[in-house]
Amino acid sequence: MHSNLKDIKKASPYFTADLALLILKLFQLSLDRMEERCSDALAILQDALDRCRTEDMRTPEVLGALDFLEATKAQGFICLPGASIAESKLGQDYR
Repeated sequence: MHSNLKDIKKASPYFTADLALLILKLFQLSLDRMEERCSDALAILQDALDRCRTEDMRTPEVLGALDFLEATKAQGFICLPGASIAESKLGQDYR
């Protein structure tokens, strides 16, 4: 269990194993969604890279993908082709 969950358990008598499981399941769902968004962002950037010699790639989609990857990096996630979010340090703390 992550140290923050341990701290909550110590502080609250209402923190049960069921609540801990629910929190972990919700976090797992958010990791799964993050992996989908990473894949989408990387696909957008791959397409932009393929077309950058002939087209201007400063589109909202490309800039949004770059911003998303920057934000995930700042939060400790790693978005690499074929990599799982769980391979990042933050992801490992929760799996």
